[in-house]
Amino acid sequence: MLSRVLALTAALLSLPFLLGCQKKTAIWLIRGTTVDHLQFGLSREVGDSVRIPVGFLRVGICAGPDYGIVPPHWVLLRTDPSASVINRVTYGVEPLGYTSDSKPRSLTPGCYHVFADGGRLQFEVDHRQRVYAQPFAWKVK
Repeated sequence: MLSRVLALTAALLSLPFLLGCQKKTAIWLIRGTTVDHLQFGLSREVGDSVRIPVGFLRVGICAGPDYGIVPPHWVLLRTDPSASVINRVTYGVEPLGYTSDSKPRSLTPGCYHVFADGGRLQFEVDHRQRVYAQPFAWKVK
């Protein structure tokens, strides 16, 4: 019995090494960002300038449980494994080694979610076209 417990414990402890550890991705709005020049910072910690590999970034409306049904406003995918690591993305602009299959949709007043490799951000565009971050929460429309 003890050998089974030890074997199971060893297997569970080795799992992160076998699968690779999921690194934290922090996303934030760059200071001075506007709806016409929307910029996201990406790193391991908010405000950090360390560049990180980002596999994807998705921007869409706050749709709650309908998230998978509502089409995104913009999706950015890393297509070149040797692409440089990044720490900033401008909405609608494809960094070298990244691609999007469609043009970004206009950001109208409302709530938006951003997801990138496990990181997330919620922001609001108000009726004066100002952009500001919000605490992350699923909103049901």
